[in-house]
Amino acid sequence: MMRASVIPQRMLSTARRVLAAEAAQAQEDTLGQKLSVMPNGLKVATINPDAAGARVMFLVNTGSRDDTHSSLGLTHCLQAASGLNGSKNTAFLTTQLTAALGADLHVSADREHLLYSVKCHPNVVKDVITEVIIPAILSPTYAWWDLKNLGSAMKYQKTVAETEPLFLLSDAAHKASFRSGLSNPVLSPESMIGKHTSEMALSRFGSAFTSGNMTLAGSGMDQDALIGFASTISESLTGGSGLKRTASEFVSKEVHVDHAGAMNHSAINFEGVSLNDADALAASVLQHALGTQSNIKRASGLTHGVLNSAIAETLSCPFSTSASSLNYSDAGLFTVHVVAGANDIAAATIAASAQCARIASEGLDAATVEAAKARAKSTILMAYENAEFALEASAVQASVTGSFASKAKLAALIDAVTADDVSAVAKKVLGGRKSLATLGNPCNVPILQDLL
Repeated sequence: MMRASVIPQRMLSTARRVLAAEAAQAQEDTLGQKLSVMPNGLKVATINPDAAGARVMFLVNTGSRDDTHSSLGLTHCLQAASGLNGSKNTAFLTTQLTAALGADLHVSADREHLLYSVKCHPNVVKDVITEVIIPAILSPTYAWWDLKNLGSAMKYQKTVAETEPLFLLSDAAHKASFRSGLSNPVLSPESMIGKHTSEMALSRFGSAFTSGNMTLAGSGMDQDALIGFASTISESLTGGSGLKRTASEFVSKEVHVDHAGAMNHSAINFEGVSLNDADALAASVLQHALGTQSNIKRASGLTHGVLNSAIAETLSCPFSTSASSLNYSDAGLFTVHVVAGANDIAAATIAASAQCARIASEGLDAATVEAAKARAKSTILMAYENAEFALEASAVQASVTGSFASKAKLAALIDAVTADDVSAVAKKVLGGRKSLATLGNPCNVPILQDLL
């Protein structure tokens, strides 16, 4: 199954001043996190070595932002093709070996990464890596007849994902906010399904699946053992640093998606900060100050944050808002999501935009910032209770920044964020250019001109 959107918790990554470290030097913290770099550039990271079960994640720095105009959807195709026949194992053999070892292989893709994740017993990690991961991931053939038969699977994934309004809105928000690269859809356009060729797939494989462009992460095993497994993988890898990406560029556009539904959605988008930017944590605190979904079961969280209460003073219609901060390797997207009825979405969106402009100008008081810091810390602590998320977050941080931080260190860094820091980020982000994406009846949704 494919995760079709960028993982929002990337905002939890630490600031550059703390993550900066010598890439070749192993690092460790109280969670048992360690990071090393092999001589060929392959990064090897471990967390929670004493975990009851083992998890191995193989992260490749390539995503839909690397799709070209003539190969849109190629990343989706590679994700769907992850279980096809290869030069070493057939698809049937891969399936049988995975089942025989009691393992579970999951492949996901987003705008910047392909992630191969395996859950298994610690005693069979070596067999899983050598018998399943290496043949399945590093020895593809991408025969044209296999790629052609992927059409139904890709259409099914696309159909399921597009039943979720937030997925459609996220794609529209990226299309409205970036020029090429990050504006590409995560899932293949309908017109491209079945048109990706063997030459396209093999070309991407040759440029992206290189030692310096990959990270091997694991839990439930120690660092030395994973380094030993990485040595085996290195024999199947070519050298090189990976793809040469075009720098992201934020633009002010608007995208409107005609969508039938009881509620209409809009996304007011601002230029955010990148994953390793010094303001990443302050932007996260700003997000929680404006308001996010509650971490409490069966709680709406609508009373958390300043945005909903401020808008309610000017509107009498039902509405809801929430903020998100997405951080990529070289760019960011800060979004205020507004939900309201078809007749009220324009007024609610205009009111939300006005409040964002006010906050950019006036800043936030210390009490609001302290409450937001508490919510940001609780989000981190709760997220890291999920073993899969903790390992994936560590792998992404190691891949993009060359280091990672524990939840304790992240919480301490949030404690150090001041009201002045948050106000400065609010002025920088909310006071900058904006784009607009909407989902609903085109006759009722606002346009970008209404927000200027």
